[in-house]
Amino acid sequence: MSNQSTIAKYRNRIIEARLASMKKKTGSHCILINLPDGRMSTVELSESKLNNWLKYFELVVYDGKKRTIAELEIIDHYQTCMGKGCDKLSEFGNSFVNGLIKEMSASTSNGDIATIEGKPCN
Repeated sequence: MSNQSTIAKYRNRIIEARLASMKKKTGSHCILINLPDGRMSTVELSESKLNNWLKYFELVVYDGKKRTIAELEIIDHYQTCMGKGCDKLSEFGNSFVNGLIKEMSASTSNGDIATIEGKPCN
């Protein structure tokens, strides 16, 4: 299996684990986040949105590194995010995804990242 395939596999596992956990706990994919400017915002997470945000994270890792080294770092990071059964996020994985959601939501609300779609929850 190529590194790109492995990265995609783990990216999808992270997305599935996060969405399943949210659905089980709250019955929804909506979360309330505190933005850096003190405002609160409701964000609806979707597979597409999380996929875009994780790919953005990957681009940051690739920046300035050789492709092979960056791919191995991403794989290691994503493996650390998963729990033992690969169906739940580890504590580290939850912290990572929470931070990613907060940062990307803040960037989206400030207009910094135009490619990330936003959809309000009702």
